[in-house]
Amino acid sequence: MKRIIGAITLIIGVGAIAIGVNSQKLPRKTPPNSLYCRLTPGSVYDGDTFRATCEGETEELKVRLCGIDAPEKDQALGIESRDTLRELMGISRELFLVVVDRDRYGRQVAEAFVPTGGGEEEIFINAEMIRRGMAWHYERYSNNCPNWDVFDQMVTEAKEKRLGIHAKSDSVPPWEWRKR
Repeated sequence: MKRIIGAITLIIGVGAIAIGVNSQKLPRKTPPNSLYCRLTPGSVYDGDTFRATCEGETEELKVRLCGIDAPEKDQALGIESRDTLRELMGISRELFLVVVDRDRYGRQVAEAFVPTGGGEEEIFINAEMIRRGMAWHYERYSNNCPNWDVFDQMVTEAKEKRLGIHAKSDSVPPWEWRKR
């Protein structure tokens, strides 16, 4: 019985190694309407903007996360928000972008998804920033976001737990703060 289990384990191990080696040679599959990208090291500006190099694109993209607005770096929680995005994006440095628009500054407005390495699961970065209380749902600009309906649920969760921007009642949304 031990020999059979040992043989099966060996076959599975060799098969996994062969699959791993072969998968590196195969072109990556991306979800429909998305770009496979790599985060540009050191490019996370704040809690909603970064740069990435994407397959099929000739230039590096500057990306603004769709439907959220994170505190400015000079604003309360601005640095924490930026660092949270860095942490989330640093999980694999690989990401999928679903580009929905271009803003007035020439940035690609997109939803971002980071694979967890556990198969089909991904972290929806836009929603996760809201859920952690590190960004506001920017309702004025979320209509183009394919998954905008998730944002309200994330706001509710962050408010209930009094996370980040919801910890104090006097937090000022960035769109109001920028007017000052």
